Amino acid sequence: QKQHLLCCIVLLILFSFLPTFFYVVDFSKTQNGYSLTWFCVLYFIAAYFRLYVPMRIKAQKWMFPAYVLLALVICTERFIAYYLTPMFFGRMVLNSMFYGYNSVVAISCTAALFQAFRGLDVKNHLIEKGVRLIAPLTLAVYLIHEHDHFRSLLWQWLNPGGYAESPWMVAYVLGCGIGIFCICCLIEWIRSKLFRLCGIDRLVNSL
Repeated sequence: QKQHLLCCIVLLILFSFLPTFFYVVDFSKTQNGYSLTWFCVLYFIAAYFRLYVPMRIKAQKWMFPAYVLLALVICTERFIAYYLTPMFFGRMVLNSMFYGYNSVVAISCTAALFQAFRGLDVKNHLIEKGVRLIAPLTLAVYLIHEHDHFRSLLWQWLNPGGYAESPWMVAYVLGCGIGIFCICCLIEWIRSKLFRLCGIDRLVNSL
C-alpha cells in the first residue's frame, strides 16, 4: 500500500503538478490529459481507491461540495485568463492552467466526484436497477463518441460553437450531451445482445 501510494504521488508530481504550475512545454507528453500516459496514471490512482480507500470515509459528506468548489475554481481561472490577463499582459495567458484534464485542480475535482458516488447509498430499487443497467454501457459511450472519425462529424453536425451567443446555449449543449449518451448506450446495448446471440461472447471468453 505504501509503495502504491508513493507511486501515485510521484506520477502526480511528474504528470500533474509540474505541468500545471511550471508549464513551459509539454515535457511529460500528457497532451492536457488526452494521452495514453495520463490514462495509465489514472489507472494507478483508481486502483489505489479500489484497493485501499473505503467506500465511505470520514469526510464523505464534503466530497460533492468539494467537487462543486473545485469546478468553480476552474471556471474562475478560465474567466480571469480570458477577460483580465489581456488587460495586464496585452495578451491572454494561463488560459489552460487548470483547464487540462491532468491539472491538479481537475484531478482533485475528479477524485472528489468519484468518491462522492462511491459512497452513495441508493435505496430506491428502480434507481438502483437503472444504474445497474446503464453502468456497463458507459465505457462504450466514451469509445463511440470519442472515435477519431465520429468525433469530428459530431462537432460538425451539432456545431455547439454556433450557439455560443444564444440564450439557449446551455439547454442546447445539455440536450446534445444527453442525446449522445442515450444513442451510444442504445448502440452498445444492441451490440451486446447481438454478440450474445451470435456466440461471440462465449468465443472471446474461451480464448
